[in-house]
Amino acid sequence: AESGWVVVFMMALFGFVGVGTGGIKPNVSTLGADQYDMSRVEQREGLDSFFNWFYWSINLGCIPAYTAIAYLCQTYDGGNFSIGYSIPAGCMLVSIISFGSGGHKYVKVPGGCRAVLSCVRIQKPPAGSAVSRVGRCLWHAVAWIPQEPLLVWERALPALSNEPDPGQALSDVKSFMSLVLPWGALMSIYWTVYAQMSGPFYIQGCQMNLHLGGHLVPSKTLPGSSWEGGFEIPIAALNLFDSVTILIMVPICEHAVFPALARLMDWTVLKKIGTGFLFAALSMVAAAICEHARRHVFDSCAGIGCSERLDGNVCNTNAGYNVANMSVLWQIPQYVLIGISEVFASIGAMEFFYAQAPESMRSSAAALNLITTALGTWFAAALTQLVNADSDRRWVTNDLNNGHFMDFFLLVGGLMVMTFLLFVYYSSSYQYMHMVPEDQSTAHAADRSSIAWSTPSTASFSRLPACSRLDVHNHASLSKTLINPTDQVEVMESSQSKFSETI
Repeated sequence: AESGWVVVFMMALFGFVGVGTGGIKPNVSTLGADQYDMSRVEQREGLDSFFNWFYWSINLGCIPAYTAIAYLCQTYDGGNFSIGYSIPAGCMLVSIISFGSGGHKYVKVPGGCRAVLSCVRIQKPPAGSAVSRVGRCLWHAVAWIPQEPLLVWERALPALSNEPDPGQALSDVKSFMSLVLPWGALMSIYWTVYAQMSGPFYIQGCQMNLHLGGHLVPSKTLPGSSWEGGFEIPIAALNLFDSVTILIMVPICEHAVFPALARLMDWTVLKKIGTGFLFAALSMVAAAICEHARRHVFDSCAGIGCSERLDGNVCNTNAGYNVANMSVLWQIPQYVLIGISEVFASIGAMEFFYAQAPESMRSSAAALNLITTALGTWFAAALTQLVNADSDRRWVTNDLNNGHFMDFFLLVGGLMVMTFLLFVYYSSSYQYMHMVPEDQSTAHAADRSSIAWSTPSTASFSRLPACSRLDVHNHASLSKTLINPTDQVEVMESSQSKFSETI
């Protein structure tokens, strides 16, 4: 009974964490970016720097989590999670007070988040969310694919009849969907690589020497030795090298690397993300090399009392002599490469999903970017199950010395390379949607309503499925003239008639 309550408590605890982060992460970066007035040139240029330093500050907060708190939870007094969790709880309380005290100073850009759930024909006032608007449109659009594959988006117009501007709302939905495919899917694979830090890297590190200092004590009866003395590195502290890399690379890239690349080429945000994909693939290669070296050290044990194998009591009590006497610090290159990839891909994705989303759906686009992180983590878990499907040849085992962990890292790296190639293919024809002043002579005007979105051409989406292709320019001019549902149906029936005549 007591264990049942523990399960309920843990589910509630992590459920609250999910709800909390789901509310914070998609909105905090959007709120910060909204503080910039896009009608002013100098502030438009500062937006890129904002995302760089925003991500930098996130990783600054990771430093105490991966050092002091990790030490308290794993090592201090046999592992004290009560103290370890109390510290971030106190920090969270301070952050809430700090955030609330400055609320009156924030620029609050009004959102038009009514466009997504309307497509499900839920009978309620028009004040839905951006997600509801997309849902309503997809419901209507997909339903007409078998009958009129070229007019599916127009069939979604009645679902937006309560919108102040149905045509603009539908255009926003289309633009949002253009972020889902292919960019959301491609980013999910990137986060599959990132997820290796919270699982496979730990498993690999647990079967390496986690001590700094100390000495070997050879066994007199078994092939291996024990380690005595020195400082034991908390396994979670290895993430420190990822965060430190980001703290170092963000200012270097901000002031040197990115400006230099911009002088050499047309340096775009998609090229930035693609570069991050390459570094992510390299991190998997580095992990595979490290695993190959670890296995070589372990397998070179010559007999009783050999120094190549250590007693594995660090991460798994009474595990036997299954740890290779190879310092865990050899994992640093793979953490560093993922850190570099984040500076390019993760920050670049934040910029891309914000800048390419309709103004009314920026928080939804940020949420989509966050969802790709979750999808990548789930895909990593599914991939582990897939490579272990053959019970006679499991790749990821409790004792890595009986598995094929190097092959697993190479598989993930290969998937990342394939994702990079697909990314290059789709990005080669992508047309950016830029924020530009309607009147260049008033570019410095304070009124943000003077900023219009230049929409991408249909060529941007020519490689997407038919139901995702956009005809933004032609449709926007048509749909903005539709005032009520009756007019919408008449225009669609006329379009259907012309389509039939064409056939």
